[in-house]
Amino acid sequence: MKKHIPLLLGIVGVWILVLTIILNFTSIIAIRLGYIYSHFPLANFDGVHYLEIAKNGYTNNMRFMPLYPLLIRVVSSFIPFVPSYWIGAFISLFFLIGSLLYLIKLLHSDYLNNQSRIIILSLLVFPTSFFFLSVYSESLFLFLAVSSLYYARKRKWMLAALLGFFSSLTRIVGFLIVVPLLIEFFSQKSVKKNHHLIALLLVPLGTALYALYNYVRWGNPLLFIQAHSQLSNGRSSTSLIFFPQTLYRYFKILTTVSVSLWEWKMALVEVLAFCFAAIGVYILWKLKVRLSYIIYTLVSLLVPASTGTFTGLPRYIIVLFPLFIIFSALKNRVILISILILSFILQILLFLYFSRGYYVA
Repeated sequence: MKKHIPLLLGIVGVWILVLTIILNFTSIIAIRLGYIYSHFPLANFDGVHYLEIAKNGYTNNMRFMPLYPLLIRVVSSFIPFVPSYWIGAFISLFFLIGSLLYLIKLLHSDYLNNQSRIIILSLLVFPTSFFFLSVYSESLFLFLAVSSLYYARKRKWMLAALLGFFSSLTRIVGFLIVVPLLIEFFSQKSVKKNHHLIALLLVPLGTALYALYNYVRWGNPLLFIQAHSQLSNGRSSTSLIFFPQTLYRYFKILTTVSVSLWEWKMALVEVLAFCFAAIGVYILWKLKVRLSYIIYTLVSLLVPASTGTFTGLPRYIIVLFPLFIIFSALKNRVILISILILSFILQILLFLYFSRGYYVA
């Protein structure tokens, strides 16, 4: 494991350096006012809310789960002279590196070293992976999901359950990690102990505790879920909308809205993200990837895809690490390298637009 660390840090370092250099060219794109965080573009949009929660607690931003802003607040209390946005970015980077290290350990038992490197590289160059460096909870969530599954593979159920509990405090769909954990529990040929099963069943308790907070604070335990429908993006929080209906909605958008509008371009990115993830799940099944990995990907995809919109999906799928296993199955190196290069070019473009106030995921 130790021999992978220098290479991993080198890859991450080069990736960060390239994105940092790209920030010097943001002036080529007109700025779009909105949820901009002055002088620190990595905190745009959701980052604004996370920093506000970390500083002043919850006001009208209850749709954001509490663990990530709580970490920013705690670390800030020890080093108050460091701006909170730098602390948020450092936390994201810290958990990204932790995520990649655990991902290597998790994949080591199933894939060769060169395949693991391809999986890691494809994850980093994915078009929206710059969110791992932003003041967003993606890195934290990926760390918790991967490490929880890793310890489940190692039959360390109490630790897997604890990490799963924290996962349910990080994102609304975080409690769903209990599903692949239970699949691991029942699929492994080992002595089953009732207290381990009970621990796993307590994973969603994190979400339940936040629901209790919503009830005590605002009198509505589901307010943090219902608040998502107030964003004017077509998201439903009260009824299930099957994704074929959403696909038809996007078909109408792409065939009626002017191609010159930014909204048309984002609609195309969002529907392509869904298609990539949906086809990816099928490929994972054909490749006979471990069942818990497939279920983790499937349930984490279906919940946001069943809300009537694919808004945010290009970002949500970067934590679905099994999807990137499919790149390691590509035998033609020319095709693989071409895909990775094109993916990184698109990441640079989306990163530039995101830094200038354009919503991309």
